[in-house]
Order: sequence, then structure tokens, then C-alpha cells
Amino acid sequence: MVGKHFVLHGPREQRKEGGSTHTNPAETPNVIEPSSVQPEPTETTANPAIEVPEVSMNTSLLTALAASQSKLDLESLLKNQYRNDTMFKKIIDKPKEYRNFEVSDGLVHLIQHDRKVLCIPKLTVNGRNIRECIIDEAHSLLAHLGPKKTIDYLRDYVWWK
Repeated sequence: MVGKHFVLHGPREQRKEGGSTHTNPAETPNVIEPSSVQPEPTETTANPAIEVPEVSMNTSLLTALAASQSKLDLESLLKNQYRNDTMFKKIIDKPKEYRNFEVSDGLVHLIQHDRKVLCIPKLTVNGRNIRECIIDEAHSLLAHLGPKKTIDYLRDYVWWK
């Protein structure tokens, strides 16, 4: 369970899993690369009455949230809501002073490492904090894979302070 305080940092460079920490090529152990054999698709019988959106780690969070049960349309909910958040109000008022942020179509994006992620202001929707809703939906979307995978997934799409 997550404590009372939760900090979600912006996107960051991920270290390649299984990557070597050796700097000298002579010290690097020999690595055999797995073959790129793709498993053949298996036939499944699906109930046509149940519509389940196909979700993977590559699915855009905005697309997945819009297709989820909550039908959370982040772009329309957040559009022009940044003035109500003290931090983002400064960015909206003087966007030229914040070069790592981009303001367009009423939305604020953070630009880091040639990537744009959607900034999430403090906002309440249907009595719930929008950030809490996003975390909850992402956790469910990833089939409850745990807090680390959820946070890593969120860092690819959203940012807040």
C-alpha cells in the first residue's frame, strides 16, 4: 500500500534490463542473444457480448483511459483547467519563461528528452482527485502489475508536481 505522500516524477531514461555495468569491452561477458522467434497466435473463443479493449504497455494512456469503463477523457477534462493550479498558472501566464513546457490547445505538456508528456493539474472530477483517478485507471489497465510498473507506465504519458 502506498503511504500518504506519493511523488510521481517525470519521464526518465530507463536502464536496459540485463544491461552490463562493465565499461571495458574486454570485461564484458559473452552474451548470446535470443532468437527473434515470434510465437504463433493461438485460437481463442471470445464472448461477443463482452467488449474488452486490447491494452499493452505501448498503448497510449489517453487512448486507454477513454476506452476504459470510466470513459475518462483527459484532454477535454484538463483543457483550460491549468489556471486553477498555482504551479501551472505561472506557466500559462508566462509560457516563454518556462522553456521545458509547451502550452497548446488549452493543454500544458512537459518536454523532456525529446518527449512530450501531458501535465496534470490539481483538479477534482466527480469528487475524486484527477491524479488519483489516473493512477487507479493505469493500475487496472496494467492488470494490477504493481506500483513500480504502474509508475513507469505513467511516467511515459503524464507529469505533475
